[in-house]
Amino acid sequence: MNIYIGIDPGANGAIAFINAIRPDDVLVSVLPVKKTHVSILASCLEDVGDKDSFAMIELVHSMPGQGVRSSFNFGVSFGMLEGFIIASGIPYDRVSPQKWQKDFGLYKLPDETKTAKKNRHKELAQELFPTLKVTHATADALLIAEYCRRQNV
Repeated sequence: MNIYIGIDPGANGAIAFINAIRPDDVLVSVLPVKKTHVSILASCLEDVGDKDSFAMIELVHSMPGQGVRSSFNFGVSFGMLEGFIIASGIPYDRVSPQKWQKDFGLYKLPDETKTAKKNRHKELAQELFPTLKVTHATADALLIAEYCRRQNV
């Protein structure tokens, strides 16, 4: 494989591309919740569609406390992202948050807040990709792309 793609389809998600030939060549795009992420993803996948690549998209589901409308919109966004991967001809797999996080030892600590856990994700991504400015919005996509790389090497 030459390019590993990690997709975090969450509300503040992102897509990350790791170039295996040039490991310092990492591209990250933030995916806004709105449908504008479709054009971002389409242009990114257009660049890698014919290359030797593999993608992993985080397998997500509705959460307790989410409204019906937000759950539906979340599902629509996930479906569009998955559809673009399929249309681009890029082989892919779905990965649960528990599975890729376990690979990095990112277990939820007792009494840990959501913010503290997200900070640990960001710190790890920054450690793995020191030349990038990692944010909460891009950390999980980078970690999913790195998980994808590790699984397909």
